[in-house]
Amino acid sequence: MSKKKNNLYVLPVTISSILSTMPPALAADQVIIEIDKLLNKWGTTKKLDSNFNYAERLAPSTDDRCAFSQCRQDGWNEEELAEMQSLWEKGVPMRQYPIGVEIDGMLFTAVGNHRAESMRRAGLTGKYIIVGEGLALESDKLLLLQKLANVSNSKHSNDKRTDATKDIISQVKGAWASVKNVDVNSQNPIGAPERHWNSLYNSASTIEAADIIQRDWFEGWMNENKPCSFTHQSTRTKIFNTSLTDKTGQGGLLPLTLEEKKKAFQKSFAGYTWDENKYKFENGEEIWQIPTTWNKRTANSTLNLSRTILYTCHRLSSKFVLSNKHEIHVIVDGDSCATSLAGRDRHISEWLAEITKFNQNPNNKKWDLPSVTKVLFTKSLNGCGDSDFAYEMNTMTREFYPIGLSLIDEQLSFGSSTSPSREEIVTVTEKKCSTCHEVKEADEFYTCRPPNSKDGLQPRCKPCCKEYEARAASKRRVAAIANGNNPSSSQWDGTIFIGGENK
Repeated sequence: MSKKKNNLYVLPVTISSILSTMPPALAADQVIIEIDKLLNKWGTTKKLDSNFNYAERLAPSTDDRCAFSQCRQDGWNEEELAEMQSLWEKGVPMRQYPIGVEIDGMLFTAVGNHRAESMRRAGLTGKYIIVGEGLALESDKLLLLQKLANVSNSKHSNDKRTDATKDIISQVKGAWASVKNVDVNSQNPIGAPERHWNSLYNSASTIEAADIIQRDWFEGWMNENKPCSFTHQSTRTKIFNTSLTDKTGQGGLLPLTLEEKKKAFQKSFAGYTWDENKYKFENGEEIWQIPTTWNKRTANSTLNLSRTILYTCHRLSSKFVLSNKHEIHVIVDGDSCATSLAGRDRHISEWLAEITKFNQNPNNKKWDLPSVTKVLFTKSLNGCGDSDFAYEMNTMTREFYPIGLSLIDEQLSFGSSTSPSREEIVTVTEKKCSTCHEVKEADEFYTCRPPNSKDGLQPRCKPCCKEYEARAASKRRVAAIANGNNPSSSQWDGTIFIGGENK
């Protein structure tokens, strides 16, 4: 839309970069840099309207399509709006202009909602960046609007408020809705990821497989859009369950047989076996494997376990020399009375918190008591995608971490105190990653003890290890479901997945 100035119509000007419209002091704004990259990748137009009439052209907040751009549930911050409006009315120049998409002659703001709304309330004309001209489908425009809004609230705060959990839940709901409702016949690159996930989700042969695909999409979305917040896995699980599922299931599963326990334990803890009849302190073993069950109250389960450990160690103290180096492995079976994945997650967290207190008790070292080092929570619910969950103790903090994150988030030593240190193992100062092929410092690789590694390092760097572990786990779960197997008990066929391809 043209603007009349000095009897001449001034058209919006095409710009190559949004950063070029900003003062040099803001040229390093990471959000704008990311948005510029995305718009260039999608081949999306960018125009600067220097005489934008905010009062006339902004879409009213009552328009349902505004939900795609206002990412926070609490909507406007009235105090912030009043402060901004006062600045504009005093003639303070806007240093970073709002960015929006035009639909039906109205502009929906993706970046700078508060700046745009305060200008509208002030009744002022100013600068505005319009993107996405030429997009034929409204669905593509709304998707562009949503993606830009997510970027603006993702990686860096600047003057923007930090997302709360309820905001993330709302954004996840909207993003998944875009996946389900994407126009599969569109060729626009903006919607390529959504079409990909739509195809995967709709081609799933079972409900369980579809659930796994949805969770994989969620993890990817969070890593891309919220890489610096909500990184704890339990928090992510709560966000996922709240926003995308109504996960309820039925308990009452039959107790595992000894053979089933062995299979589950060996699958979760590579190189270890489960034999509760053999591995007992009273048999002279340095490992004690204890099967236990949930109780109606989670606290009772951990209390009973702690009492059993203390009583047994006291009883054996005159016959055996026990120390902190001795380990206790636990399988927790049965029904905790949880009926949803969220409830099950809460019970597991509570159980681990209590056992962590036991492990961290300073008297344990004083009295040479062993620690609980490995815990396997077997599947407890049917019909909601439940599975086994394995945890291992960090020998430094004596806290538990999910076994699937051992190569990603932790650098731990699982050997005895006589195990060689990293300095003794590592024989090089730098190494070329076998996956990304970049030469990196030795500290950028995880340790791999000889004889499995000649130089003492993993072949992949840490970021590539993380990607490999995540993709391989996802692919194995999907393959197991597709073959009609329970992902918690299915056997891996040995296929290695690297970079999403079968190698």
